[in-house]
Amino acid sequence: NSKSDEKPDGNVFWSPINSINITNNTFDITQRDADGNLMAVENTRVNPLTIIETFDITQDVNHFIPNLHLKIKPTEKLSIDQIIGVDTYNQKGNIYIPVYPYENVNPAYYDDGYIGSAEAKVFNWNYDINMAYNTNITDKLNSVTTAGYSFQSSELSFEGTQGRGLDSNNEPTIPLQTQPIDTNLDIYGFFLQETLSWDNKLFLTLAGRIDGATNFDVDERSNFYPKVSGSYVLSNEPFWNTESFLNSARLRASYGEAGNLTAISPYERYGSYTSNDFLGSSTLQQNTRLGNEGLKPERTKEFEIGTDLSFFNNRASLLFTYYRQNIEDLIVSRVLAPSLGGSTRTENVGTMRNNGIELYAKITPIKTDDLTWDLNFNYSSNRNKVLSTVGGDITIESVTGAPPIVREGEALGVFYGTYYATDDNGELILTGESTDGSPVGVPQQERGDLTTNTPQRDADGQPTGDVLRKVIGDPNPDYILGIGTDLTYKNFNFSMLWEAVQGFDVFDADKRTRQGVGVGQLAAQELTGELPRGYIAGIYPIEEFRIEDGSFVKLREVSLGYEFPSLFNSSLENVRLSLIGRNLVSFDKFFSYDPETNAGGQSNLLRSVNFGNVPIPMTISLSLSANF
Repeated sequence: NSKSDEKPDGNVFWSPINSINITNNTFDITQRDADGNLMAVENTRVNPLTIIETFDITQDVNHFIPNLHLKIKPTEKLSIDQIIGVDTYNQKGNIYIPVYPYENVNPAYYDDGYIGSAEAKVFNWNYDINMAYNTNITDKLNSVTTAGYSFQSSELSFEGTQGRGLDSNNEPTIPLQTQPIDTNLDIYGFFLQETLSWDNKLFLTLAGRIDGATNFDVDERSNFYPKVSGSYVLSNEPFWNTESFLNSARLRASYGEAGNLTAISPYERYGSYTSNDFLGSSTLQQNTRLGNEGLKPERTKEFEIGTDLSFFNNRASLLFTYYRQNIEDLIVSRVLAPSLGGSTRTENVGTMRNNGIELYAKITPIKTDDLTWDLNFNYSSNRNKVLSTVGGDITIESVTGAPPIVREGEALGVFYGTYYATDDNGELILTGESTDGSPVGVPQQERGDLTTNTPQRDADGQPTGDVLRKVIGDPNPDYILGIGTDLTYKNFNFSMLWEAVQGFDVFDADKRTRQGVGVGQLAAQELTGELPRGYIAGIYPIEEFRIEDGSFVKLREVSLGYEFPSLFNSSLENVRLSLIGRNLVSFDKFFSYDPETNAGGQSNLLRSVNFGNVPIPMTISLSLSANF
């Protein structure tokens, strides 16, 4: 059971962070009237302290996760493994926004008060059965035949009530209807796999799966996915020198296909309607998201090679993998022209490729009876490229004015927007002289010929023509590096983990917003004369201005623990006390709060967008665990 007391977050203008970002700092937000009520700030805005002091947003969650595991061995060669699991929870949320004690607040911010409650009931369950038959065909040839079935079901029931126009008793005078929602998603799969091993050094696996999900049409949901893999353990050959520094070596390769069965929500392929009152009658209005019943699951075809090595009496190990993924029928929520009758539609839009490497290394510099020291390294790098699209460039549905796009020849989700006008030397082209003859010196948008997407200049060398766009940022990192260490001395244990994510861009919408209302660093420099007058107005429409380097190095976790051998006459064993700190330090040059952010939530398409997001918190916890 968990309870929470919350505040609005992210892409809403009355979250405390966003409210600060959009309120000019000439206002004293702590000022109160004679009755002790907070006073108004900028017209149409909500005082940030009003949100903190008077908004009441709570959640109560009851969560239950049981499972049953049954393993049967009818014969010496046959085993049957079954797992039944349930994950069910009930989530209740309430929100209360009072009538503000000041006027002229934007009605979209519930200036007349708001009250609402909602309840979600979720029931997830899964069943997996795997049968394996293990037999020796000859003295050197072994066969393991595996067959299985898996089923996952997720059911959601949602109901809510809301209203606004609160009276003196906090009762809504304008009740709003909320349509109950019931959804169900089933995912299922069958597989058959054969693994042959020769003399415990050559391994070959052949497998096939049929997977399906009910969120796709019945004619598209069930598909066959093959797999083949092999490996060669060189260190099991008779010629291998077991006394050498290289203790073991394995070469491996594989090819497999898989479907993305959760890329769309249960009923996303259908068009939907909203009920409305029109002239006293109930009517249906089509929602702006159009349906597409012909959606297919994304299919990923992956080839992989790698090696596993161990050295110096297994005191060091190295795992290396190279992979190439080709993805077909890429699924994107596409922004539509208004003439099509809707604003977005989920479509299969093209193909994409991922090339990547993964590297893992572990070293044990010290290993004695009392002291062990381990070091481990993780490195991964992925290069992403859209190979083809259907219907040209695809604008991804986004928030906060971010301009992500799916474009042939570019990485997925790159930012495609307006950019600075520069000369042949890459220097900014600033505006010319003002009417009084003084230099203005304000950056400008690049302009030119839209048909060729090339810049143009007038007789004075100033940009002329239509506003141009180009790729201005890439949310995909160049590489991710993790470095961890574990130190154990008798019953004490110390561990530390650092993570570096380098070479990616963030679309920082907060950066522009703060400047526009006069609370940003650049706005302050314009007011003090460090930047020319009109500087903020000049850069405001330039989307490249909002692109920031998101590279960071973070201390992810530090823990110190002590393990008591036993307590209370051995009734408790392995009693462990740990002090753990997470996200303690961040080294970055990000303009706003935290480069590790995304106003688009968990989307794989819309990433690295910052707009009113609460930074990842630093946490310190004390943990006690035991066996009994």
